Amino acid sequence: ISRESIDACKDYFREDLHKTDWQLMVELKKLFQIL
Repeated sequence: ISRESIDACKDYFREDLHKTDWQLMVELKKLFQIL
């Protein structure tokens, strides 16, 4: 997971991802120390 992949998810899949998906993304960002 990278900043670029997170941005791509936001740009292209925002409507397809559920709140729990975004919560997981936040946890992964913390785990991998992605800003």
